[in-house]
Amino acid sequence: MTGNQSSHGDSAESVRLREQAVGLRQSGRLEESIALLRTALQAGGRDASVWCELAHGLRWAGHLSEARAAAERALELLPQHAPTWFNLGAVLVEQQQVEQGIAAYRHALELRPDFPEAWSNLGLALDATGQRKDAINAFHRALDANPELAPVWNNLGGALLADDRFAEAINAYRRAVDIAPDYAEAWSNLADGLCRAGDFVAAIEASDHALQIEPALAAAWHNRGAAYAGGGDFAAACKAFRRALELDTQSAQSWSALGSALLRQGLNADAVAAQQRAVELVPQDFRNWRNLAHAQWVNGEWVDAIEALRRALALRPDHAGMRGDLVFQLMAVCDWRDLDRQIALLAGSNADTPRGEEETPHANLFHCDDEATNLAVARRWADNLSRAYAPAFAAGRGDRGNGPITIGYLSSDLHDHATAYLMRGVFQHHDHRRFRVHTYSYGPDDASPVRADIRQASDLFRDIRALGHREAAAQIHADGVDILIDLKGWTQGARLEICALRPAPVQMTYIGFPGSSGADFIDYALVDAIVVPPASESYYTERLIRLPNSYQANDDGQPIADDRYTRAEFGLPEDAPVFCSFNACQKLDPQTFTAWMRILKRVPGAVLWQFASNRWAVDNLAAAAGKNGVDPARIVFARGLPRAQHLRRLQLADIALDTRVCNGHTTTSDALWAGVPVLTQRGRHFASRVSASCLSAIGMPELVTGTLDEYEEAAVRLATDRNHLRATRARLLANRDTQPLFDTVRFTRNLERAYLMAWQRHCAGQRPESFSVSED
Repeated sequence: MTGNQSSHGDSAESVRLREQAVGLRQSGRLEESIALLRTALQAGGRDASVWCELAHGLRWAGHLSEARAAAERALELLPQHAPTWFNLGAVLVEQQQVEQGIAAYRHALELRPDFPEAWSNLGLALDATGQRKDAINAFHRALDANPELAPVWNNLGGALLADDRFAEAINAYRRAVDIAPDYAEAWSNLADGLCRAGDFVAAIEASDHALQIEPALAAAWHNRGAAYAGGGDFAAACKAFRRALELDTQSAQSWSALGSALLRQGLNADAVAAQQRAVELVPQDFRNWRNLAHAQWVNGEWVDAIEALRRALALRPDHAGMRGDLVFQLMAVCDWRDLDRQIALLAGSNADTPRGEEETPHANLFHCDDEATNLAVARRWADNLSRAYAPAFAAGRGDRGNGPITIGYLSSDLHDHATAYLMRGVFQHHDHRRFRVHTYSYGPDDASPVRADIRQASDLFRDIRALGHREAAAQIHADGVDILIDLKGWTQGARLEICALRPAPVQMTYIGFPGSSGADFIDYALVDAIVVPPASESYYTERLIRLPNSYQANDDGQPIADDRYTRAEFGLPEDAPVFCSFNACQKLDPQTFTAWMRILKRVPGAVLWQFASNRWAVDNLAAAAGKNGVDPARIVFARGLPRAQHLRRLQLADIALDTRVCNGHTTTSDALWAGVPVLTQRGRHFASRVSASCLSAIGMPELVTGTLDEYEEAAVRLATDRNHLRATRARLLANRDTQPLFDTVRFTRNLERAYLMAWQRHCAGQRPESFSVSED
């Protein structure tokens, strides 16, 4: 790096040799260049510019100690030489003395503020030390000095991408390839940015450009694989990742990405093997351990997954997302030995965790019933999406005369899943004279009857699995959807990115997630007065539409098998009370389970019929029963059955015991549909008030208790007073056909009123506001 400054020791000969050496270096003859510079210095070594060029050449040759000594010698001769400070900064950074390197770059820029290379290198050093805002400013200063530096645009794109400023990063990468169309690395990085922004088709095209220029660029193959995976083509993704690994077998990132793509194809064992390879290559990267834990969990290796998460947390103990995963997984296997401590650690991590490392809003609901915390976690996730996915479609008032309103349901659960069973009747009873029903599914097509029923009941059913977020949003917008109803929220596999792009003028969240989305791109949440009482309204970013009765849809056409089951077939006593809980094990908590054990001790012969989510939970619950002084044989574990058969076997139980922090949702309405009373405790947040809502809507509010003690007393009374139990069951069966909970037509009309009122507000140019729906 030469400059127009020189020392008093310059001579015509040294200047000539220096210029000749620079030419040799630029033509790739590095060692010859260094030798010539050494010759130039033999005459006395008073030429600072020669020492500076020697430092530059030695640095490129990898002789860092010598390069540093040469730069320091140059500065002894000419302390105000900006190029030498630049070279010294580069050497220091390569020697891992980054802060000292930053100081040297800053010194160079004090001497020459319009030094683009120094600004660029300063930006890279700042970015490496996490000073991203300052790094981005430095890259901009470099480009102010010389806007035609394609590598600086590329580096700027990298910093913006790391800051989740996807649109700006994409623009920077595009500027780089506009300046240098054969810049393969920038094309590859553009593919990465487009992929992260959900524009997977454009990402594939960008990776194609990179590979046309440099077919052996492993990063481009990796980014191509990521784009295929984002678009749902996991077979093509695996092929691209494997090609990347042929070119770079030591890329832990590509091994991990391959593992994730294999997992999405159901190749679980292969996925675990790929993730293990990533861990072997870079065991110090917590992300590799976390991805291994996820693959092991899906593959049914739950205890191994928990151990992998512990290994990840040993590397990053402040990572709230991983600790949230660990808490969830410990709850799923009912391993409560360390649970309180982990939840306490998680509470501290959630308070101040880096962006992108937050606990998931869904996991948070299972152990935390503080609504302020639930909202804070959801808002951080929503803010991350809003930062990455700006509204991309103009949303006008949508006045279209008296034509039907087009509603769009968006979900991945329109298959053999609880949400589909709850919503099927709504799809079937919509008034198609007033509403066009569009359904957008990004979940599996399992060819199940419930999926076929929903498809048949829709005016338009689109499978959008293969579409990226932006493509899906563009399709929804092109289809003219007026009101988009997201049925997932923050549950597993959600794609709220589509909603963040604002494809519809009115957007709502409903039924999938029991809490606020925390998102400014969701206008309304459909709730009721029990799950979200007035005192809780401040914990929602959405405006609230309170439906009458219960917010929860139910299908009054769901069949119950006519099998003639006996209690003996399921290991249940014929002449003793049977309590049941068919909630997933992650909904159990030690306090509620201890209350259940006290109930069993007070009701002679009674058993708890518990759904067995996994074999580890069976062992842990049996052990917990023994610690509470209850014979483990009094817990009878149940396995999964097809839905109609499950509803039939439920009728063998006397009383369903609800879970406390996260209630049964579909589980509660299943029991009520089967004629089994559900006993619940009204909780402190949406997820712990769902059963209270259902019981109120079926006219059985006396089954809702206020405290754990009241809950325990009510359970004992029902189990020991057979006349009281018979009367309760008889009233439940009568109410099932007369009360609102299972009146699907009535519910659908109320839901449609909600849609109409929200749409009328929009068409009148009014902002979303909370309101309640009244029945005719």
